[in-house]
Amino acid sequence: MAEYGTELFPAFRHGCAAIQGILTQGKSIFDEPVFNETERKMFNQWRIQLYTTSSLMDEIKAFNKKLEKLTPEFIFQERNISFPAVVIVNEGQRNKIEQWISSLDDNGSVICVLLVSKEQDTTYIAPRFSVFQSTTTISDIMEAADDLLERAIFAVLKNIVGKCVDKYGDPTHTLSKC
Repeated sequence: MAEYGTELFPAFRHGCAAIQGILTQGKSIFDEPVFNETERKMFNQWRIQLYTTSSLMDEIKAFNKKLEKLTPEFIFQERNISFPAVVIVNEGQRNKIEQWISSLDDNGSVICVLLVSKEQDTTYIAPRFSVFQSTTTISDIMEAADDLLERAIFAVLKNIVGKCVDKYGDPTHTLSKC
């Protein structure tokens, strides 16, 4: 495991800033806390945790010099990963990952899982129990991690929009009256 500053993940960092800007501009319409505890921690983090297996570590470091301090510490049975976190494993471990995801509680802890493959696969994998997954090649790990983190941050925006719709109604009804 290693921690890296959010400057290595610009889409995630800009997504956080954009949502914080939206909330700052719209704070008068929110009379209750907007974020749950996990989301609040996510927006206040300046570090991203990366976990990998020992079998991938050297290969990842060879392609991504920014990840030189990465060490193998991820164990499938551990459940104390805190967000923001990215777990990087071989695609061959997909079944283990699926079993691990199934064993998680839907407690809102958001985790991103990168499945490393020899070939690029852009198939969308829907989030399950707040776990975002994607398949990538070893050379594209940083971009894929940033994409997954961005998906996670915009899932938070979706929750905020849902709260607004619950409170104020569907915006299409309001806009059609103008």
